[in-house]
Amino acid sequence: MKFLQILSIASVALAAPALVQEQETTDLAGRGILIDGVTAAIGTVRTTATANGAILQGTLAEAVANHTQTTQKIVAMVVANLRDTAAAFQASAAKLTQSAQTAAAALQGSTSNTIMQEITQARLAVNQAQDLVNSVKATVTFLTNTYKGNLDAAISAEIQALQTAIAAFTGPFTTLADSLKAAVNPTDIQALIKAGILQGVVDILNTLSIII
Repeated sequence: MKFLQILSIASVALAAPALVQEQETTDLAGRGILIDGVTAAIGTVRTTATANGAILQGTLAEAVANHTQTTQKIVAMVVANLRDTAAAFQASAAKLTQSAQTAAAALQGSTSNTIMQEITQARLAVNQAQDLVNSVKATVTFLTNTYKGNLDAAISAEIQALQTAIAAFTGPFTTLADSLKAAVNPTDIQALIKAGILQGVVDILNTLSIII
C-alpha cells in the first residue's frame, strides 16, 4: 500500500471515532459482590481500549500534519494497538468467566431482594459492555471500509484476533444471566420478568460480538 494511501486513510481517521470513546459511566453504586468482579473487568478493558484509541488517532494525526511516519510504521502502530486491546479483552474475559462460574454458588440461599438487585446491576453491566463493544466495532468498521479490500494482512489478522477476544469477553455474560435466572424463585413473577429481560440484552451483546 502506498504512503499517500495511508495519509488519505489517516485524514479520514481524524473525524472517525476513537477505538473506544468515553461512555457516560452507568451508576452501579450498591452493587453486590457478584457484580463487583464483572464491573471491574469491564472497567479494566475500557481503560486500555480508550487509551489505545487515543494513541491510534494521535499518531495518524501526526502523520498527516508532519509527514513523519512511513507506511510500515503506521501499520505497526495499528497492529500494536489492536493487539494490546485484544489482550485486554482476553484478560477481562478470564475474570468474567471466573465471576460467572461462582455465580450459582454465590446466589444460593439469597433473598429475593438480593437477587433482584443483582439482576438489575447485571443488566447495567451488560449495557456498559454493549457500549464498549459498539465503540470497538465502529473503529473496526472504519478500518475495513477505509482500506476498501486492501487491508494490510497484519492488520487484518489482528482484527480477527480482536474479534475472537471480544467473543470470549461477552460469552460469560450468558452464564451469569443463566445463574441469576436459576436463582429466582419460580413464584416471583417480577424477578422472572427481569431475569428474562437480562437474558434478552445478553443475547444482543453476543450478537454484537459476532458481527464486528
